[in-house]
Amino acid sequence: MIYYGRNHKIYDLGQRLGGGGEGEIYDIVGNPSLVAKIYFNSKFNPVPGNSNPRKNLKEKIETMLEQPVQPYVNGVLTVAWPQDLLLNQQGQFVGYVMPRVKSTHHIFAASRERERMQLYPHYTWKTSIAIAYNLSLAVKIIHQSNAVIGDMNPNNIMIDEHGHVTIIDTDSFNITNKKTGKVYKCSVGISEMLAPELQGKNLADSRSVFNEKTDDFSLAIHICTLLMNNCHPFGCTSFNISQSSTSTNPVVYNILRGNCPYVTNAKGKASSDSPDVKMLPKDIRDLFDRAFNYTSSTAIKSSTILKRPSAREWQNALGKLLKSNMKTCKKLYPEVHVYPASYHKCPWCAIKSKVPSKNININQLSQSWKLWLVCILSGLVFSPFLAKYFIPICIKLCGTSFELTTARIILAIVGSITGAIIAFYAQKHYIKSGYEYTWLSLGLLVPFATVVSSSLVVVCGFLAVYVAEIIMNVCIIILIFTILFGIFS
Repeated sequence: MIYYGRNHKIYDLGQRLGGGGEGEIYDIVGNPSLVAKIYFNSKFNPVPGNSNPRKNLKEKIETMLEQPVQPYVNGVLTVAWPQDLLLNQQGQFVGYVMPRVKSTHHIFAASRERERMQLYPHYTWKTSIAIAYNLSLAVKIIHQSNAVIGDMNPNNIMIDEHGHVTIIDTDSFNITNKKTGKVYKCSVGISEMLAPELQGKNLADSRSVFNEKTDDFSLAIHICTLLMNNCHPFGCTSFNISQSSTSTNPVVYNILRGNCPYVTNAKGKASSDSPDVKMLPKDIRDLFDRAFNYTSSTAIKSSTILKRPSAREWQNALGKLLKSNMKTCKKLYPEVHVYPASYHKCPWCAIKSKVPSKNININQLSQSWKLWLVCILSGLVFSPFLAKYFIPICIKLCGTSFELTTARIILAIVGSITGAIIAFYAQKHYIKSGYEYTWLSLGLLVPFATVVSSSLVVVCGFLAVYVAEIIMNVCIIILIFTILFGIFS
């Protein structure tokens, strides 16, 4: 596929690398550092308020090319900024050229325990600090070029195994042409990341203004989530799909009212999964106060908005934290808990002590569902095939025999229960291990464990009946003697 850039440069597109809701990404033959994004035709269909999307999008990409952001910092790709536009052989605008993003992990992989252990086998809290620092650096570079991100969706932020950050989908940025003053606005976002002044608004409307301060609010949310063990500053640990914000969302309710447990004199309680915010140095806590310490009456006041810390301020404070002295707690070997030396105890051990270890954790369940499914199905489906071995064991142990159908039903029921028990006790190791299929092979052991446990159940049942009969006979004898004693006395 041959396409043309500015100045008639020729781009020969190779294999398809992936795609999304707007278009597809292709390799560029002879240039491994670049890729091409080709929009679907549906992207250029007229919509209310935009009768010529192709023309407007072309103008936006041209503006971004004329007002470039340096994509690389010290040789590391920080922002996938357009490098050229693409025209088809009829001269129509169809897409653009951008740097190749090698990372396949989104920023939330740094907060989800299983993904984090796979990406960072030697993870400590300092890894999250480094990612937060690099994100601040990327936002600062973008703001220095007078661009605004707008939709700071976690899906648009990539991280690699070194903690480097790359911001993608830059064609959705909020861009203002310096010469003409025309704004090519961002029109999407997720409510959990939006500043109070954007909540409840149609983001495509010209009155919904994205600027550096709305970016600063979203950046502070990302930093808090990274530093506070995947806990959203307004009580949310997951993200919804891109949408206009809605007042029925509890996180939106908290954002609008400033219900944040990580600020000074907060009224609400932090999540039990969150470390004590007081472990953070005062300068970091002060920045959280400036970003999140407001009320429903002050949420959208200019004084509240203007005091939000900038990306540069976050970068400076996080850089200082990254270089500061840390304590290491090794009580939970092989886990390594790192925290500021100024704090008096290990905050990560304190989290462990809040929740009983045997409680079923919904987050763990969401990450280990494959293990649960394999173990339960293995016990339910394959255990009945061992019924012919189960019956002789029962006859030998207690002289009890079962019909083959009855034995199979017993093994199926006990097998599913045995599988659930094995999955429950193995899920933590499964989540932390990078060897998924090795742990899934536990399902092969479930049928054999079922036969053993079923045999024990039958034996215990037989013994229980036998003991019950003895007790009953003893009671009858005692009763008879009591009656006789009463009569003769």
